[in-house]
Amino acid sequence: MDHHYKLMLFSPQHSDYETLNSTLTKGRRRLAKVIQENLQQSIKIGKATHFLLIGPRGSGKTHLLTYITSLLKEKQTKKLGFKIYRFSEEERGITSLMDVLHAAIKSTGSFSEEEIISRIPRGDPDGALSAMEEIFLKHTDNQTSIIIIENIEFIFRGLKKKGQHDLRGFLQTHTNISLLASSIELFSGSQAKAHPFYGFFRIEHLDRLDEGEAKEFLIMLARLNQDSALVAELLKDQAMKRVRAIYALTGGNHRLLAMLSCFLNNDGLEELVQPFIQFADRELTPYYQQRLDRLSAQQNKILGVIAQQGGRAVNVSDIAARSFLDSRIVSRQLHDMLYAGFVRRNKIGRESYYELNEPLLRIVMDIKESRGGLLPLIVSLLRNWYEAKELKQLEDSAPEGISQYYRAAQAAEHAAIHIEPAKATDITRHGKIDQEIPTVHSAEGEHAGLIRTGIESALKENHSKAIKLFSAVLRQDSENLPALYNRALSYRSIGKQRPALKDLNQIILLYNEAEEGNFLVIADATIIKGNILSELGRPKEQIAYYAQVIERFGNCKEPVLLVRVAQALFNKGVILGQLDRPKEAAEVYDEVAKRFGERKEPELLEQVARALVNKGVILGQLDRPEEEIAAYNEVVERFGEHEEPELLKQVAMALVNKGVVLGRLDRSKEAVEVYDEVAKRFSEHEEPELLKLVAMALVNKGVTLDQLERSKESIEVYDEVAKRFSEREEPELLEQVARALFNKGVALGQLDRPEESIEIYDDIVERFSKRKEPELLERVAMALHNKGYALSLMNRPIEGIAVYDEIVRRFGGSNIESLSQSAVEAMNKKAAVLIELGQPQEALAEYDSILDKSADNLSANYNRIYILIKSGRTGEAISNLRAALDPSLMDEDERGALASLLITGYINEESHLHRIIETFIEHDATKPLVMGLIAWLQGLMPIAKADADRLMGTEEMLGKLLADVLDAQPVLSMLKAAAADAQGDKKALLALPLELRRLIQSAKGDEVDD
Repeated sequence: MDHHYKLMLFSPQHSDYETLNSTLTKGRRRLAKVIQENLQQSIKIGKATHFLLIGPRGSGKTHLLTYITSLLKEKQTKKLGFKIYRFSEEERGITSLMDVLHAAIKSTGSFSEEEIISRIPRGDPDGALSAMEEIFLKHTDNQTSIIIIENIEFIFRGLKKKGQHDLRGFLQTHTNISLLASSIELFSGSQAKAHPFYGFFRIEHLDRLDEGEAKEFLIMLARLNQDSALVAELLKDQAMKRVRAIYALTGGNHRLLAMLSCFLNNDGLEELVQPFIQFADRELTPYYQQRLDRLSAQQNKILGVIAQQGGRAVNVSDIAARSFLDSRIVSRQLHDMLYAGFVRRNKIGRESYYELNEPLLRIVMDIKESRGGLLPLIVSLLRNWYEAKELKQLEDSAPEGISQYYRAAQAAEHAAIHIEPAKATDITRHGKIDQEIPTVHSAEGEHAGLIRTGIESALKENHSKAIKLFSAVLRQDSENLPALYNRALSYRSIGKQRPALKDLNQIILLYNEAEEGNFLVIADATIIKGNILSELGRPKEQIAYYAQVIERFGNCKEPVLLVRVAQALFNKGVILGQLDRPKEAAEVYDEVAKRFGERKEPELLEQVARALVNKGVILGQLDRPEEEIAAYNEVVERFGEHEEPELLKQVAMALVNKGVVLGRLDRSKEAVEVYDEVAKRFSEHEEPELLKLVAMALVNKGVTLDQLERSKESIEVYDEVAKRFSEREEPELLEQVARALFNKGVALGQLDRPEESIEIYDDIVERFSKRKEPELLERVAMALHNKGYALSLMNRPIEGIAVYDEIVRRFGGSNIESLSQSAVEAMNKKAAVLIELGQPQEALAEYDSILDKSADNLSANYNRIYILIKSGRTGEAISNLRAALDPSLMDEDERGALASLLITGYINEESHLHRIIETFIEHDATKPLVMGLIAWLQGLMPIAKADADRLMGTEEMLGKLLADVLDAQPVLSMLKAAAADAQGDKKALLALPLELRRLIQSAKGDEVDD
């Protein structure tokens, strides 16, 4: 082999403007222009603008900062009149405002170190700071100044809170000084309102490049290196296959893309492994080891679990199982690691999936874990780069050090075909993107037989065989659309999204050369790619693919293609709604109705009906109830006389939603009439979805009758639901039966018929306790809880305890979080009954059991502390409080709620309150303490005039206890003002800042000031 490759180390800070400009992607160039223009505007008006660029190591922060600096210097030479102070990239040892100013002065090169030192008085810290400020301000000459700082998180860490306060104060005083900074992560505590720099910066997140941007960047680098052959290769359509292989290794990281760009050919890969490992081991490992050392043992454990998944994103429960940690602890640690930049989160429905944020970190962890073995990312690269046949040929000719990688890549490809992971969870249609697309696409001609056999295998869910058959076709005809499409469906069915996306991408790229007869498969592939991107939590890319369907096929005449356009529009509306862009979503739903409202085809009219229903939901979110009702009425008027079941489902859904809205508007009688209309229209239908909506309408009718205090009539409605649907097997119908029976039990209790309500709760347990559906089991748990409460009201506490024990026995070991939490709640209720029975030690034992299972349980922590203090065991109580204040167990809101309970419980016992407040302060939990004070104060509202004098004394007592807690002073001002307001001083609240005044006005129920 004649080639000698070395990793390309692109160094932006040492590059000229032309190099920087020629290697900046369009998106980054746009961002640079926005920042430059904002800074120039701040120069013109003399008022600071502050930017913070956040992105992982190697994401192009230095490149972008250096480019912006070059642009600014160009303007500077045109006598715009401003100064630039750029700190060195690895600025260290900064612990104070004086150090910040010193570093800024040094960066200019205008002063020698001796000259600076000679002007600073010794032994006088205040005088020294004043002298340093004078040197700096004199150098600025009252001009607008821009301080450019890389890795500002290190500087903030050294400054600590006092230094941060001083720097913020300096910048607020000198409003002609702007900061342009970068950081790997949001600095610690910056999300809290009490942080000195909360809301200070305009933050721009530098996301990793997508595949298209990565290709653009690689072409730029090839041109920079004058590699015309590589540029030509990258401009070919088939180049995306290899770009994707490099992308899989780099994750879109600028630095890695630059380093590996020289290996974009077959020969280069053979010489990639050794220099790449050396770079990672020598350059990256020390840096990341330092960052990993800052993590707790639990966080390192969690990070290790994520790193072992080979790039697969994992959810909290999976991480908890693999790390042997409680899922709540995992969730809290992930929250901290997310803001520290170690992990990234992908939301899919209600669930969050986590993966390593930085590909460089994954490489380092792979090196650590491999212990001289093969690097999984390199194996993955080879597998994606070569076909199986090529891998075998290369293995035979490669030296042993390389051949083992080719063998591993072949094994990985074989495993990918033969191992079937669990299927992805289905997504329901209403309020979600339309997943109803995939019909299979068959073929004629040479490969038709293989493709049909593959489709038959896929329909029988033998996807391994199907993938083999489709792959056999593609080895002979790499652009066979039906084979690519059906293989993508099979990959998706077994949860392999990445190879599915590869096949779909290849189909989409063939659009320009395709005949009209192939448009349908291309449209379907484009929509399915959008749907997969939804599952991967990439909504912006998803919208782009739906827009591509609309643009390409919106003017076609074939109804089947127009259905795809309507589906793409509908899906786009759903995603806009999920992105909290409701007005845009409503506009898209209107476009569906405008484009297709006059069509005759049922499939198109179904999309119109669904769009109008979703438009109604969006209008409800925008708090426009009358327009929401109008949208539902339009669905009923347009489609109420149709016979197609899919259209009738939308009519029934619109009516049920209309009833809910009328109920919220206190138009309960009209709501009952609407629910009756649903039952009248659709009760004779047999489709489970329609019957589910009938059952739902009847249950809602019962609830509405309860609200009208017509409980006897509501019970009759609940009985009707049970009678109609109890013999059905569909879970969605049985769920409505369980809901109706439960509501009947509640209604009987309200009618003071507790024995009958208990019989109903027992009936629910008997009917549904052996079912598997979580919704039905949750209803069983609720029924048992209500039975225990009913027994307490009947003064039968021992039987109540037995019921709570039954809940724990049934659900204490459940993997379903709602059920396991229900068991914990039952233990809490049992402990409360034991306290009422005068058995505090038994109650303590119960709380201990709760905290063993769920150390962050608020009620158990509070009640355990309460019992211990009442028992004279204050030391143990404070130890319990210390444990509860561990941030890894309880988040700020939960600790704030605990503070509120404790303040409320001990506000009249100064000695105990003193110990409690002291413990919060010792454990750096002043923010939760202040949150608790605010919640306690709001709970006092409105304050009676007779209580105002007593509260003035309370304010004085708290003032002494909290004298050293700066964050608590505004709350004490609130308490004083609220007490004075209760005494008749109407101006007292006006002395408070608007935000604090609003809190009191809201709690009092007064009109809140604008």
